Order: sequence, then C-alpha cells, then structure tokens
Amino acid sequence: MKLSAVIIIILLIINTSELKAQELVEKINGFVLSSENGENIEGVHIQNVNSKKGTISSKIGYFEIEGNPTDRIRFSCISFETHYFKISELRLKSNILLEKTSIELDEIILKPMSWQQFKLEFVQKEWADEKSAEISIEGVKQYKGRKTMYKPNLLNAVTNPINYTYHVLNKKARQKRKTKRYQKIIEKSYLIND
Repeated sequence: MKLSAVIIIILLIINTSELKAQELVEKINGFVLSSENGENIEGVHIQNVNSKKGTISSKIGYFEIEGNPTDRIRFSCISFETHYFKISELRLKSNILLEKTSIELDEIILKPMSWQQFKLEFVQKEWADEKSAEISIEGVKQYKGRKTMYKPNLLNAVTNPINYTYHVLNKKARQKRKTKRYQKIIEKSYLIND
C-alpha cells in the first residue's frame, strides 16, 4: 500500500513538472532588418539551437518561433553576420538588425592553353596513390589497414561467383576501366601532333 502511494506521488510530481515545462514555451515573433538601410530581409534562417526547430523569414522579414526562455536562437543569412539571442532577450525586441559582411576570396588566374599543353600536363600530373583506407568517425573503431584492390580471376569466378559478377558488371568498375583506357589514349596521343 505504501509503495503504491509513493509511486502515485512520484508520477504526479513528474506530470506537474512536464506541464510547467510546457507552459514555459513562448512564441516569439518579429521582423529581421538590415542595419545598413533598415530594409526587411527575406530568407533569413532562424533556428532554435536547443530544440533544433527552425523557420525562415517571409518576404517582409517576418518570423515566428517557439522556445523556452533560456533557449538560444540563431539568425543567419548569406552576406549577413550570424547572431545569437536568448528568447528572453527577443521578448524585448520586435526588430532584429543584421549587419552586412563580405568575404574576400583568393585570386584565381585563368590562362589560355592549347590542347597539346593540356594533354601534357594531364599525363604528367601525379595522382595520389591510395595505399591505405582511413575513415575517421568519432566513437567508431578505426580500420587503418592496407587497401587491397579486388582483381577478378578464374579462381575468384569459381570460388565466389557473386563478387566476381558484381565486379565485372559494376558501373564504378567499368568507369575505372574506361578511365584507364582514356589515360592510355591520351598518353599515346600527346606524342602525335594534332
């Protein structure tokens, strides 16, 4: 009897705490504006970082999002700086101002090249040799062994016909064979004048 009374009290406490947590959820709305000229910004990604729920601002920059008062909201848009606010801060603001930002890219040099020069550079290019297979995923045991290529032969066709058939009919394997043929053609052709 006492045990069942304790269980009922614990369940009531859990239910009331869940109800209080649900009551704390607030719906915040407002407009996203450019700090430069005060224009509305369309397509701003607004995400509740804690709950991973999000929305996008409308054509007039209007948004609505829900969350707890302690949740962080991220405002991000291309060509504008990303800003973070707590929902408790957003209650006081109806307009969110984003500053423009620009990123400087490295210089790209384009130069004219003849077909002969291209073939020569392509053939002489050193490609990375895949000696081992390494995949790094956090929390997963890593295999750091030698990467062996499957080479079909008559013995494989008899002992493991499924792998043999898959390798022979596989699209990637066909593509690799095709690429090797093209590389041989290009190697031969750079010696011959076009």
